[in-house]
Amino acid sequence: MSKKSKKVRFTREEDDQCKQVIELFSDFLKEKQNFSIARAEGYGYIVLFDITEDYFEASRICSDAETFFEELLRVWEVDYLFRIGTKYGCPDFETSEEAMNTEERSYWERTRSCYRKTLEKIRHKGA
Repeated sequence: MSKKSKKVRFTREEDDQCKQVIELFSDFLKEKQNFSIARAEGYGYIVLFDITEDYFEASRICSDAETFFEELLRVWEVDYLFRIGTKYGCPDFETSEEAMNTEERSYWERTRSCYRKTLEKIRHKGA
């Protein structure tokens, strides 16, 4: 069996940890209208973007809590940078990050740090 066709089985432990990751990002997920999470039974979770009436763009299947966390953190970061960029009229994410004022940067860093610390607790609890 080639590496590409090898099936990844999603363990109950990983499922429980992924559910905790969803809980960690629950406030962010509730506010997003064009974004959703789908559970792929036995394989993991899929992050769905840009949902319209008949279309969505899917991210990869995340079959462990760390990959799932990194994907949701990336989506949160992109969303936050997009909002900053819109506020300041920035043409790209790099400019958006540079445009943050002290309060916005502090929020960015505190939130990322808090998310990462909580992931460590989730992973430690599951070990």
